[in-house]
Amino acid sequence: MSQSTSSTVLTTRQAAAYLGVSKVTLERWRMQGIGPRYVKHGRYVRYRLHDLERFFEENVVAFDALEGGSRTGEVRHGG
Repeated sequence: MSQSTSSTVLTTRQAAAYLGVSKVTLERWRMQGIGPRYVKHGRYVRYRLHDLERFFEENVVAFDALEGGSRTGEVRHGG
């Protein structure tokens, strides 16, 4: 990972756009403790780009209803 990627920070609005969700959704996730990691300094909340990328990758779901897949990221195959 390059230095510029690891140090890139985004506002809540920018982070929400990156993830494809609304600002309100990202704020709700933050309050519920289920969203991506963030940095808080006083009243300012910032998201590091690499934390958003990690959150995105950790929430990939492999599910194939026809094969009876699971929601844990593993796909079960009949047999």
